[in-house]
Amino acid sequence: MTGSVKDVGGDTKRFTAAVSTGVAIQAELDLPAGDSKSIGLLLHGFSSGKASKTNRALVPRLLAAGMATVRLDFRGHYESAGDPGEITLSRAAEDAIAVMGRMPNVAPDLAGLPLRIFGTSFGGAVAAVVAGSLNPDVLALKSPAADLRDMQRRLRSRWEWWTWRWRGYVRTSDGDETIRLRHSFISDAKRYDLVKAIRDAGYSVVCVHGMQDETVPVEHSRRLVAAAGHRGRLVELGGADHHYSQASDFALMIDSIVAAMTEADSTNARHQVLH
Repeated sequence: MTGSVKDVGGDTKRFTAAVSTGVAIQAELDLPAGDSKSIGLLLHGFSSGKASKTNRALVPRLLAAGMATVRLDFRGHYESAGDPGEITLSRAAEDAIAVMGRMPNVAPDLAGLPLRIFGTSFGGAVAAVVAGSLNPDVLALKSPAADLRDMQRRLRSRWEWWTWRWRGYVRTSDGDETIRLRHSFISDAKRYDLVKAIRDAGYSVVCVHGMQDETVPVEHSRRLVAAAGHRGRLVELGGADHHYSQASDFALMIDSIVAAMTEADSTNARHQVLH
């Protein structure tokens, strides 16, 4: 998987983190012009990367609010080494934790600052997993996949679902590339109950989801926010699809995520439906 990292503004430090398999994970730390008030860890979706459209829109806004941001490419994605077909929830979580483990060396001045985690789609699931180790005070999720097995089953025919298990892989497209996604993607995901993880946690949870999402049903966000109880807030965008294709939907999504990441004690309504 190839691609270029586009400039998102701010003072950027590139660094590398090694995981248990020896794979090098590429990451970037973006620093605001003044003192940092908090740290935001941004986790991209499947077949995306640290310079995604969403990240390029979020980072300047977060920097302006005094938040340092950490972005990485999961293994096999863009600048990070590895086979994208071998990605799993556990491996992506290991990538994120390894990157954050490098922060005391990369930016010691940021030690002790509040952490907020943002994740989109697959990255939303990763965010819920790593939150147990990284102890954020806010989890902001865009169209999170609360149940990867359910999501994949909805996207595939019965024949494709069963041959995936029989062959050990399924072919999935990523632009001009075809990835052989291993069945371990599904078997690994079965290990996790993200709803329970959020129910048992202490951080705030804000989910933004399009009601016309054709990839991850909005019910995934509803389940996560319900599990969070009084700590949860759900923003539903009436006409938005999984990619927030309409400019107005994309802008509302970005505004909602920025507010969640920068206003930890927000008094906004717990459930909003925006049109």
